[in-house]
Amino acid sequence: MSLFVDTSALHAILDGDEPRRSEVVVAWQAVTDDDRILFTSNYVLACQLQ
Repeated sequence: MSLFVDTSALHAILDGDEPRRSEVVVAWQAVTDDDRILFTSNYVLACQLQ
C-alpha cells in the first residue's frame, strides 16, 4: 500500500521543535515499518524549503 506524505506530516517529522515530537516519531516509525511506499509532490517539498 502506498501513502501520500503531505506538508504537515513532513514538517512534523522534520521539525525538531514539534511540541508532540514523540507522538510524531512513533507514528512515522509505524508507517515506515509497514513497508509502505511513501510519496509526496514537488509542492510539498518546496514548502519545506521555505
